[in-house]
Amino acid sequence: MHIVILKKYFVLLLIFLRSFKVACASGLEITEIMYDPAGSNTSHQWIEIYNNSSDPIDLATWFVTDYDTTWHFRAISSDSSTILNSDSYALIAKTSNLADFKSKNTNLVGQILKSNITLGADSGKIGLSSDKKNIESEVSYSSAMDNGNSLQKIDNIWIEAVPTPGIKNINNPLVSTNENSSSIDSNTISEESTSSSSSGYVKTNSKTEVYTIATKIISPGVVTATLEFPINSITTTSKKETLDVGRYVWSFGDGTSLEAESNKEFKHVYDYPGDYVLKLSFYNNRFKEIPDSVDRMEIKVVPADIIVSSVGTQLDPYIELENKSTYEIDLSKWAINGVSHIFILPTGTIILPNHKLKLSPKNTGFTNDDIDSIKVANNTGKIISIYPSEEIAKTKDTIPNYKKTSIVDYPNSVSSDVSAPAIDLNNLGSSTTSSVNGLNIKSIYSWLGLIGIIILGTFIMFIVRKKNVIPDYLEQEVSAQDITIIE
Repeated sequence: MHIVILKKYFVLLLIFLRSFKVACASGLEITEIMYDPAGSNTSHQWIEIYNNSSDPIDLATWFVTDYDTTWHFRAISSDSSTILNSDSYALIAKTSNLADFKSKNTNLVGQILKSNITLGADSGKIGLSSDKKNIESEVSYSSAMDNGNSLQKIDNIWIEAVPTPGIKNINNPLVSTNENSSSIDSNTISEESTSSSSSGYVKTNSKTEVYTIATKIISPGVVTATLEFPINSITTTSKKETLDVGRYVWSFGDGTSLEAESNKEFKHVYDYPGDYVLKLSFYNNRFKEIPDSVDRMEIKVVPADIIVSSVGTQLDPYIELENKSTYEIDLSKWAINGVSHIFILPTGTIILPNHKLKLSPKNTGFTNDDIDSIKVANNTGKIISIYPSEEIAKTKDTIPNYKKTSIVDYPNSVSSDVSAPAIDLNNLGSSTTSSVNGLNIKSIYSWLGLIGIIILGTFIMFIVRKKNVIPDYLEQEVSAQDITIIE
């Protein structure tokens, strides 16, 4: 008898621990599912996830799970970053080719990742897992839609409404009337207890009279310092409207701001690495003092730590770039300047963190002469790296070249004889504060003294010479007869 009671308590304990685990999940949750797009095209299927934690989450370590008779764990990947910032949304598309999916779904904006998941158009079960063992967020559905609507979680209740991919779900009216009742079941206690119908979510065909506005910033969460990156936004209403005109007030968190009257993509540059808060306040009426909608997101700015790690040889003059940072860096439109050639990296060139990228001379067109001096500039023209390094270049510049005899090398010389003493003209006068017509008074006195010494010396030499001259009268009195040769 006691054993039976202990087993019951043990089962209750397991149920409690499982519930506690769900309540304390690591921050990711499924918030919207587009499992049955209008028509019979599965290339438009996607799910929306939300990071409700206070820290960024790397989705590359997570799995999307689908279920038929057992759970299948599908990896999540991206053509760019897999980091999902705090309080941010991302779409996970059912595709193995993200570029093709984006070309077929140009209306989708924001961060889009890919996973080869199975989404049944009539029924299915989808979830999230961080360890390939436990399902940490799970949603199931069992009805077709085929009307353009999606399944959305609003106030912990799953309803059918107009899709809001990448932004907060709002209670939009339905696209069309569909009398087929769909059902939803979630293994989280809060969702089960707040369901207001036996089918699991409420569906209505009446239009709401509440007019709400939601705005969403569209920007990469990780950018590179000194490098331009695009910023955009999407603003929608509960009446299925997309607002493109209004008052958009942007604050970038680096001491700069921008105000615009229309929603257009623009670019911004953060000069220094760090963490910044990007904030958008939208005013439907430009004379309002209180914004109709506000959104914010954290931008992590990483240093552009790109170097030229090595160059090739005369036979193979390649160039090797290295990303020494812990984040991938987009090298689109970066310029590599050789001695006589310039190579522009094509759009979409990504260098992974702590990885190297070797560029063949077949693509760059560089020769052996080009790799003697390499400069790498980002797409704004700022020099990021120099090869050989700047320190080496400075050292070479400080080595004197004694073969040269130009005034550039020896500015204090008056001839090519470098051993000759030089006159420092700056010491002829100790001050330039007392001057007359631009001439230093002390310098004038010096020149006058020098002239006086010259005049005095000339006069003394004239007197001495005059004393040594034989008088004319002596020359007249002495003759040859007056001189006798003794021997």
